[in-house]
Amino acid sequence: MVSRKAILAGVGIAVAGAVGYLMYNVYAQQQQAPPSPPTPPPTQYPEVLQTDRTTYRVAEVINWTASNLITGQQYSVGFVKNGYLIDYQTFVASSSSQYGQTLVTGQITPGTWEFALIRVSNPSDSSRGIIVSSVTLSILPPERFPPRIYPM
Repeated sequence: MVSRKAILAGVGIAVAGAVGYLMYNVYAQQQQAPPSPPTPPPTQYPEVLQTDRTTYRVAEVINWTASNLITGQQYSVGFVKNGYLIDYQTFVASSSSQYGQTLVTGQITPGTWEFALIRVSNPSDSSRGIIVSSVTLSILPPERFPPRIYPM
């Protein structure tokens, strides 16, 4: 006769095996070829992206200006690393110049990043298109301690 402990151990092993199999399937799907990245910036595009500085800390706000835009065209502004757009926002140009702000979130690790303006080629996927202008930014870690204010 099989003991209750042996049955429970067998069920536990089967559940652990099934969970491991499912986790492996999720991992294998994540390892499949990612979608194609945005095209690197060629020089023939008139759009220009500018930022108020070139060095920021995580948790700071980037003030940016995009000019020479095509009115009615959809654009994305965000960080590009290893060819992939991260932490981006999308807008449709209502005039030839647009202004905006982008928060440097914790997803943007300290180091050198490309902050890019992308002319969206497929409105249903605003992370794809042609990089028409970019700025190289240095991202620093967040301040560890806020500045102290001393009374006078």
